[in-house]
Amino acid sequence: MAFLTSIARWLQGGMASDVSLQLLAQSGNTAITIPSSGSFWPGNPRAGYIRVKQATLGTNGTAKIGNITATDGSNIATVYAGDNQYSANGRFIDASFFFHYDWEVTNLNLNVWTGNADSTFDVEVVGLR
Repeated sequence: MAFLTSIARWLQGGMASDVSLQLLAQSGNTAITIPSSGSFWPGNPRAGYIRVKQATLGTNGTAKIGNITATDGSNIATVYAGDNQYSANGRFIDASFFFHYDWEVTNLNLNVWTGNADSTFDVEVVGLR
């Protein structure tokens, strides 16, 4: 399932974005690195949003967003420390997180954990200028 209303589209009304990247149908219980290969184009963002949206949900499935970190190759910062609890059975997750650093972000890393049933997740990153 793609993003019907993406953060990039929402920002078109006022804030410009240089970077917009979507990774669709990512498996749960695995590390997700953004970008998955290469680098952000046209440049590495210093600020932006990362959105994690559950695309599919198995019967009575649960999910939680793990630690989200940003790095420039030297510095590592926590964007989000992670959920303590899994969602309720059969409840989708869709969450956005803002980041802003003095250095350029080369990678964002996150884990999304699933329980009771397999699920997939869509991840969107939008850099701000």
